[in-house]
Amino acid sequence: MTTPSTTGADEPSDAIAQLARRHGLDPLAPSAATIQYLDQAIERVARTYLTAEPAELTDEVRLYLTWVRQLLDNSRAPAQHHQLYVQFGYLTGILAQLSLAQGDHDATEACCAAAMRAADEVGDGQLRAWVLSIQAMLAAYTNRHQDVIDLTSAGLEAAGQAASATAVKLASLQARAHASLADRQAAEAALARARQTRAQVPSEEQERGLFAFPEEKLASHEGQLWLQLGAPERAQDDEDRDGRGRSGGSHRRRW
Repeated sequence: MTTPSTTGADEPSDAIAQLARRHGLDPLAPSAATIQYLDQAIERVARTYLTAEPAELTDEVRLYLTWVRQLLDNSRAPAQHHQLYVQFGYLTGILAQLSLAQGDHDATEACCAAAMRAADEVGDGQLRAWVLSIQAMLAAYTNRHQDVIDLTSAGLEAAGQAASATAVKLASLQARAHASLADRQAAEAALARARQTRAQVPSEEQERGLFAFPEEKLASHEGQLWLQLGAPERAQDDEDRDGRGRSGGSHRRRW
């Protein structure tokens, strides 16, 4: 395996050393404790993503990413190398999502490409599916509906039979793309798949922030789908359901 790289990533060695020392870790030598810390950091960033400022979060993610690259340079055990590559993929994918949120489509594409190389290097289907979902979001934002369908189909294939929030997101994006192309039958089939998959997703997955795809987002996609298909009364039903689902409180959320 070759060590991955990302465009624009600096080498803040002092910052990494300080962070590592704060948690009793070696900044250069891979260990089970360091990998566990980085796994927890990725989960924390994913949960923070929905409400944090993108620029501030980007700096934090780049710091973790640079640390992972340094650890990859020094890793010798195959299992550790594999875990670090997966972390590299998810961190780079988060940068892609942050770039998309800030409207930087070129950076989104570059980060997705780097994350995809990591997913392919280690053969991680779930990581590949998640990166494809980001690429599908970019295609949706730029009205490339057939590309959305192709990307989500590839993502659902990569996700396999596992019921995951990523699979729900992929099917939901695909349903909207079919609706944009006025293919009602395909849109309804993809929406049904999204609904059926979501019913099987463990509840704890819906608390993972960026890695989740909650009911309110699925209902929003469903409402847009029915409007596109010329059934506004069904869109209103979904809007009412979405509103009831958020009645317990609200936060500013970025998808």
